Amino acid sequence: MKGMLESIVGGTKNAVRQVVGNSRKYIASTLAAGALAIGSYASAQDLPAPSTPASGKMGLTTYLANTNLVAGSTNTLYVLADSRAVPTQKLMSMTWDVVFPTNFTILSAQLPSLANPSTNPADYYSTFNMDGTMNRVDSTPTLVGGYNEFDTNDRLVSSATGPTNRWGILGSWTFVVPNNAVGQTGTLSANDIVFRNSANTIISSSSAGTDNAVFDGTFTPYDVIAVPEPSAFTLVLAGLGLAGVLGYHRRKRN
Repeated sequence: MKGMLESIVGGTKNAVRQVVGNSRKYIASTLAAGALAIGSYASAQDLPAPSTPASGKMGLTTYLANTNLVAGSTNTLYVLADSRAVPTQKLMSMTWDVVFPTNFTILSAQLPSLANPSTNPADYYSTFNMDGTMNRVDSTPTLVGGYNEFDTNDRLVSSATGPTNRWGILGSWTFVVPNNAVGQTGTLSANDIVFRNSANTIISSSSAGTDNAVFDGTFTPYDVIAVPEPSAFTLVLAGLGLAGVLGYHRRKRN
């Protein structure tokens, strides 16, 4: 009898530990993703460095902290530029579009810093004086081919110069995934990308089909999942088991 009771108690403790452990993991991952999603003025350690483009090529990448988007959650898409493979080019300006599905609600579009020059070291244009009107990201969508396109995105240095040999954020879009989107899949992408150097010469353009840029990272796949929750049976079992354990120890003390 004692052995059977110990087995039940042990199994119940394991069930409780599993429920608590899973809950802790989910809460921790949700908080971490939420902090990154809402904190659009990211610091450098928030984002992983993109893979260095092939020699002689510019890079532009879209980035999500988690491509498994929880229905009803808030997330942030980052657009990153990378000139490490063209280290002598001074990137005076960049323009690009960002494309979202129409059922995602855009809460905000943000530059990496509100200051000019930017004080965010994660900003591709950090410390550079930017043009007063052509330093912006777009929060008003245009419906194009069944998708919401944000096409007024410009980063322009105020003089004939620009950063060299670095990677960093161009802009970010914070959005909400609808509750009824479970099972939806797709990509969040950037297109119509143009890079100009300090001589105002186009050194790469996705729309012109030039071969001196790497745009493979501009399509970030996603899928929408439901909020993971422990089953009602597991919770009831754990609760009954915990009550049994407490009752057994009370009887033992008496």
